[in-house]
Amino acid sequence: MGEPTIDEMIAQIRDYAGKNRTYLELKGEVGFSRECVGLLHGTQYPSYSWESIPGDYMSKWESTEEATPPPEVTDAYHKHDCLAVLGRGDSAIRQLWYWVKKLEANGVVVVVEERQPTHLIDAIIHGFSRVLLKVESKETHAPTRT
Repeated sequence: MGEPTIDEMIAQIRDYAGKNRTYLELKGEVGFSRECVGLLHGTQYPSYSWESIPGDYMSKWESTEEATPPPEVTDAYHKHDCLAVLGRGDSAIRQLWYWVKKLEANGVVVVVEERQPTHLIDAIIHGFSRVLLKVESKETHAPTRT
């Protein structure tokens, strides 16, 4: 059986997004106005690596290999390890679809956790919550599932 059509891929990505209370952004921007496609929760693309999160942004969460981009994803955004693929159109959608397939196969879900900013500027830039990708069975505490 061959690869699904782009419309079928979009439908499958939206299904995963809906289950995780995120939405598919086909005309997104990440970093300094870099075009991308990805899943958003509010204005945040979910993070999959703690190493890319500044300051005290961490709690009991650790990076998860199960959420990293698979080999088919060659244009993952690289300045912050988040669920976004650079570019727009069929190629970017196809890469995101492969990534979402990996997330589903590994039981990776989107969670939102509260965070305590260290100062006002930290609160303004990073907010009072973080959006993360986690493997459900690896959760060691009870974050708020989105």
